[in-house]
Amino acid sequence: MKKFINNLKRILSFLERKRYLAVLFILMIFRMVFVIGIPIFSSKKVVYITNNMLYQLVILMLFLTVAGILECIVNLINNFFLEKISTEVSSSLQKSLSKEIIKLDDETINRVSSGEIIQRINNDVPTLNNSVVSFYKDFYRLLVFIGYFIGTTIISIHIALFFAVFIIILIFLRKWNMNLLIKDKKVKLHFGEILTGKFNEMCRGVEDLKILNSEKSYLNNVSSNINDYNNFTYKMNMSSYERDNFIAFFRSSNLFLFYCLIIYLITIDNINITNALVAVYFFSRITNFSSSLTNLFKDITDVNLYSERIFNIFDGIGYTKETFGNKHLDKVVGDFEFKHVNFSYVDGKPILKDMSFKIKHDTTVGFVGKSGIGKTTVFNLLCKLYTPSSGNIYIDNVDINDLDRESIRGNITVISQNPYIFNETIRNNFKLIKNDVTDEEIREACKLACLDDFIESLPDKYDTVVGEGGVTLSGGERQRLAIARAFIQKTEIILFDEATSALDNETQESIQEAIDNLQSSYTILIIAHRLSTIKNCDKIYYLEDGHISASGTHKELLKNSSGYRKLYNSEIVKK
Repeated sequence: MKKFINNLKRILSFLERKRYLAVLFILMIFRMVFVIGIPIFSSKKVVYITNNMLYQLVILMLFLTVAGILECIVNLINNFFLEKISTEVSSSLQKSLSKEIIKLDDETINRVSSGEIIQRINNDVPTLNNSVVSFYKDFYRLLVFIGYFIGTTIISIHIALFFAVFIIILIFLRKWNMNLLIKDKKVKLHFGEILTGKFNEMCRGVEDLKILNSEKSYLNNVSSNINDYNNFTYKMNMSSYERDNFIAFFRSSNLFLFYCLIIYLITIDNINITNALVAVYFFSRITNFSSSLTNLFKDITDVNLYSERIFNIFDGIGYTKETFGNKHLDKVVGDFEFKHVNFSYVDGKPILKDMSFKIKHDTTVGFVGKSGIGKTTVFNLLCKLYTPSSGNIYIDNVDINDLDRESIRGNITVISQNPYIFNETIRNNFKLIKNDVTDEEIREACKLACLDDFIESLPDKYDTVVGEGGVTLSGGERQRLAIARAFIQKTEIILFDEATSALDNETQESIQEAIDNLQSSYTILIIAHRLSTIKNCDKIYYLEDGHISASGTHKELLKNSSGYRKLYNSEIVKK
């Protein structure tokens, strides 16, 4: 119970207007008065009718009518505040969870399936919110039940004892049922995460599935996951139905025993007809409450279950987050240094081995080497997407581990070979990067990236929606859009990671001219398979076996590095 209370406090901390809770508590008291009081007065109707007390009956009915109207008004106000609280908590929690997911490091993002992450936001948060609302309603019913029980005790201690035994047995049965249900639900959630991940991959990779002619095999795989999920759901539901029917049988048998007790108490003049009617009404309410009591246990368990799944991300339990320092650089000059850096994605398989180099600001530096040699890894480490296994990285002579997020990410622009284009208009793709960007700045960036003429040829021009991942654009158009988007950021450091790989020769030459125009004003790092892209660099690093085996200008490397010369000659042969 302590765990539940702590989780509930944490959930309600996402509610800004705490005064709503006080209003809800006051409304709860008013509702209890109506729910418990009205049946007591209502039971007198039978007495007034049988004794021909018509005047008293009219007065009573008028009173009950007014009370009923007030009860409806109070319930309406209660639901209003309950929905306001529910909406605010759910919205705030989803926004905060989104921020925490963005903070996850790349290792966690690559390890955890997208289906698992999507489940946390789209399924777990709403379910948690519904469980809290359900708990409030069932807790209110618990308080009403206590009121009924007190009223029953006043009427007859014998009936109260019968209620107590009945409820205690029912609690144990419901708890037994709930424990089994929660155990099954955890397994069902696991199957659901796998299935969501499969559907997500299918939507994102549908084009490749068609090209590879592998739709059938993939659908067979998905069908297997669908069967696992639905078969388990069927078994879980059937087991739950069987247990529910057993509990229903127990309730029905006790109803018979209750009426036997009522008849006996009337015959020995222990209670009168009016009190008997009140007791019968209370028993029907208590019988219905038993399901609410079960739901109360379910609500508590669900709140704990989904809180754990959500707050594990907040607390970094099983989800490692990026860490940054506290030092802030208002203006980054653009000097870089790697000092004895080692790194591996998998233990025992090093990618970078004791790598050391220095890059001076406002210079253009190229990185070349065979695929998988660690070129992109250098960029990932510079952006602090990963942390070195050992060694140090410096920006402007400050250890990157001491710098805050803005000093690193706010001063580096990365243009990758596989840029992600958002499912927005072309204009909004820029505004997502820089909210206050002007249309003129967007147009200038697109001109610089040789994209403006293409956009102007579209029917909706800059208001054209490009689809998820930029699916309506060609590979070259996506890269040019990404390059233009990067130009908008206007950072002192620009990293090109195979940014021109999907461009035709004519466009590449235009982009190369744009890059050349940026030289001497920015620190530019370029990874390229096409050595023509880096021929004009101030310095080129040739990577081999996880370290820098040679460095110099293009001409110097052709003269002094056999590996670089071989790479260059192979490119000429391909042409």
